[in-house]
Amino acid sequence: MGKLNILKQIFSVKNSPRKTHKIITIAGVKIQVRYNRHKKKIADFMRLFKSVRANSVLIVEPNDCHYEVIPGYAKYLTELGYNVDIFVCNASQLDFLTDALDKVRVYSFGNVPFELLMETHSIVKNYKYILFNSSLIYFPGVRRDTPKMVPVADYLKHVTYDRERILFVQHHLEQGGMNENLIALADLHNQYSEKYTMVNSQYFGDIEITPKNEGVTRFVVVGNISPWRKNHSLLIDAVKYLKKIRQDFKVVLVGSGKLDNIDEEIAPYIELCGRLSYPDMFKEMEKADFFLCLFDPENPDHHRYVSVGTSGSFQLIYAFAKPCIIHSEFAKVYDFNSDNSLVYDRNGDLGAAMEKAAAMDGAAYRRMQEKVMKKAEDIRRLSLNNLKELLKLIDEKTNKKY
Repeated sequence: MGKLNILKQIFSVKNSPRKTHKIITIAGVKIQVRYNRHKKKIADFMRLFKSVRANSVLIVEPNDCHYEVIPGYAKYLTELGYNVDIFVCNASQLDFLTDALDKVRVYSFGNVPFELLMETHSIVKNYKYILFNSSLIYFPGVRRDTPKMVPVADYLKHVTYDRERILFVQHHLEQGGMNENLIALADLHNQYSEKYTMVNSQYFGDIEITPKNEGVTRFVVVGNISPWRKNHSLLIDAVKYLKKIRQDFKVVLVGSGKLDNIDEEIAPYIELCGRLSYPDMFKEMEKADFFLCLFDPENPDHHRYVSVGTSGSFQLIYAFAKPCIIHSEFAKVYDFNSDNSLVYDRNGDLGAAMEKAAAMDGAAYRRMQEKVMKKAEDIRRLSLNNLKELLKLIDEKTNKKY
């Protein structure tokens, strides 16, 4: 065994993490040799892909997540006059987008490493800008919010494109990036604010803004059932509380995972939908009256929502004009108040806030909903202008004409 370990130190051959290189070690010196086992798949992709249109922007999502952010950025770019092509693992998740925006095309690269696709794709250089919808790659087994996450920039060394014309959406503000073209979904008004341009994404195609239901009040929760995302045990306690006072309500949960501690007493008031397609999730949002955030200030994992990251929950709240029920520790960071939401101060007060929501009449609900729409529109206008100014600044820096 000792001799074998010594031999491995002298000579070994391993695959790189994304299997785009062979890493050969000879006497302690590492040599990376690129190989392409995806040649046929790339050729198939090229046959599907059409030529780059004039004045086009490429959006790339290297992970099989964060799809909910892409539509908003695509919408802003089309409003600014650009054509948009999108490369994602699974294009079927964004079918609704191509129906809503005729300047947008979506393509799947499947399990082909995105950097191979971009390196082989000789026409990538014809895009005016490239926007990476995630600046970090989430490898299986690597916990998010840790330094072990791999920057997308590490995989762009062989891509023939001006690095100054690449933009990155950073979902982990503490991580930084390869250039100054960094976008954040929210300005958390902290030490990271100066590093990022706030461009909030809150567009989901052709959706309907609906009034409060008559009869049964519907509460919705969207997101995987996981303690590091939301505290669903708070929901169980709140439903038990509310059920003693009134029975005209329903809580709908959209997202993968299991919810424990649902006894027979409260089971009729909770509907588990599991993971849904985006269009089906949109329908649940349209049917809902209030959005339950379920953020817990006593859970250290939830501190990221007020420090280094945000939640897709807010995009849904803005887009569908759904008043949210939210703890005050998170409400104050995102400027939610009694005019546009229901804010509670203690975890144990969630049930009482839900009771107030269920008792709200249609007229009061409409007034609160209008405040949500006003807030969303202010953020949308600011975001669009911020993106416009960022692209203008990039043009001034690179001093290139297209």
